[in-house]
Amino acid sequence: MENAGRVRQLDEQTGEYRYLPNKEKLAEISKMREYLQSKCRDR
Repeated sequence: MENAGRVRQLDEQTGEYRYLPNKEKLAEISKMREYLQSKCRDR
């Protein structure tokens, strides 16, 4: 996600893809970092 220019995500309500605004993209990156740190501590 960090290296991608534009990120699209499936909208579960409409079933269509939408491009994430930069603010949402950064929030998703932060969530992924936290998830990976919590799951990959011992490796």
